[in-house]
Amino acid sequence: MNTSGWQRREQRRNLPPELQRRNINVLNYLGIAGMIASRQIQRGPEERDDLEQEARVGLIRGWERFEPQRGHKPSTFVSSAANGQVLHFRRDRASTIRVPWRLRDTYVKGQKLQQVQIQAGRPPLSDMELAAALQITAQRWRKACSSQQAQRMVPISAIHEQGAGPDHDDQEQRWLDGALQLLKPQQRQLLHRHFIKGDNVRTIASATGVPQHQLRKSIRNAIKLLQRLAEQDGLLPFRSCRPSTASP
Repeated sequence: MNTSGWQRREQRRNLPPELQRRNINVLNYLGIAGMIASRQIQRGPEERDDLEQEARVGLIRGWERFEPQRGHKPSTFVSSAANGQVLHFRRDRASTIRVPWRLRDTYVKGQKLQQVQIQAGRPPLSDMELAAALQITAQRWRKACSSQQAQRMVPISAIHEQGAGPDHDDQEQRWLDGALQLLKPQQRQLLHRHFIKGDNVRTIASATGVPQHQLRKSIRNAIKLLQRLAEQDGLLPFRSCRPSTASP
């Protein structure tokens, strides 16, 4: 049913005149809710239907507060209200675990330092080194890492329809899916082509125009970062920063 059909349906409903006018006016801007949901779906794990529903609630509340004499355009005002409603939904109800912003900020700063370290070709920083660089204790840094890991969510559509027993719960796979999101998109694509699709470095270099030595360095850096993240999350024992002489 298009917007005009919805408006005719609203006109046939036995509603108070003010409420009916509000509903009809909101329907004129219904497309804004879909646009906002499409934008916000890229920024979190929530379902698009939930985001669009919240955006429509924001449209209604925005129109109820709209005052034409202030000189605002209706579309601009209700769009801001709808976007704000989605952000409030994401902040208050979408996350099952609330992490203080200082911990989130600490984790983000630490990951940036780690990225700079690895991109420069240097060994990953240890917990103690990261804590010293951030001017916090190592315990505080580990708490920031554990809170970030606990906050990760996946949409319901991403859950496989299988048993919930230990044989079906691949925790390492779930961890890897989350850790890969911390890599740069180019690194994720490179690892996928090399390890999943099986393309060798020469083939990737020929297709992308990137020198082979640069591709090999990028692969090594990405693997080092994943290893460091696994150590921080307790999936691997901590290793010395000196390169190992053992065969890979």
